[in-house]
Amino acid sequence: MEEDRSLQMEEDRSLHVLMSHCREMKRQESSLRIATAFILLGCVLLIFYLHFRQCGPKCMDVHHCSITGQSGLVWSSLVWSGLLPCAAAALDSAQTKEKYVLWMDKGDTAHIQEFTYANCTLTVPLSGLYHIYLQITYRKPEVCNSPRGTIYLGPRVDIWRDSYPEFVTMMAASETLLCKDTIEKSIYTAGIYQLEMGSKLRVQYGTEDLTQVQTDHRRMFFGAYLI
Repeated sequence: MEEDRSLQMEEDRSLHVLMSHCREMKRQESSLRIATAFILLGCVLLIFYLHFRQCGPKCMDVHHCSITGQSGLVWSSLVWSGLLPCAAAALDSAQTKEKYVLWMDKGDTAHIQEFTYANCTLTVPLSGLYHIYLQITYRKPEVCNSPRGTIYLGPRVDIWRDSYPEFVTMMAASETLLCKDTIEKSIYTAGIYQLEMGSKLRVQYGTEDLTQVQTDHRRMFFGAYLI
């Protein structure tokens, strides 16, 4: 009887040792997995760091595009934020009497990249959230015949979508130019919008007198980039 009890105690002790060993092996395995995960994460971060360090501001700064004009007129340029597209432009020298701004899509002053341009219209390449911005500067006409002594200015960006196939106002601004003492006035507006692939953007001058539009590239620009 005593021998059986001793044998049972020995078996219990062996089982306890075996279970403790198994628990220790599992603990070491979990630690190894965690360490491996941290090593892999570190490698990924190092790869990204080396990549962005090599490609520099072209990958990391969407505001590094230069928006310049040609023949005194301005258009927007399309730039990149990492691998995401953005658009901006410079106004065409063939200024028309249409209410929509005519842009250039070729030359050193235009950077279209993933966007496409035709008939005053910029077409969005990818669905997503976009930052849209517009500035137009107006100068006072030589003869100001406004009975109120002010000239109303209202530039805006219109959009066409597949879900609503008609151009409607997406972004607008308004201001008045004083005939009395104002020489020129810049109107800047910007916003963040969810756009569908294939959406079309176009800009209205915001004035019937196009001689008021300052076409210097530092005073007039338009753009969009995916964020």
